[in-house]
Amino acid sequence: MYRLLLIDQDAIHAERLAVCLRQRGLAVMIAESIEAAALRLQQRVPSYELVVVVALEPSEQWLGIIRKLVRACRQLSVCQGPLFLFVSRRKCSPDFRLRIERLGARYVRGR
Repeated sequence: MYRLLLIDQDAIHAERLAVCLRQRGLAVMIAESIEAAALRLQQRVPSYELVVVVALEPSEQWLGIIRKLVRACRQLSVCQGPLFLFVSRRKCSPDFRLRIERLGARYVRGR
């Protein structure tokens, strides 16, 4: 079973999304904050195959957050670590998308 860490500041949205993902066979853990997510990523067990970051608005602060999360999970790991997916309802600029992808995450525009 694939393990997914979901980071969403909207608790109601996070829970609805987690239910949907669990129905598709994923083990979903919800992080209540960026700090909680970073702590979970620094632990060796459980390890995650996918980290989903849900943002209402793409902004510069998210670049720093993703950088922090990527570093946190790679501190203990020799291998590449989990895949990162940055999801936002708002369209971002091509420059922002490129910067997200250079950090090792993929950008997806949600509904």
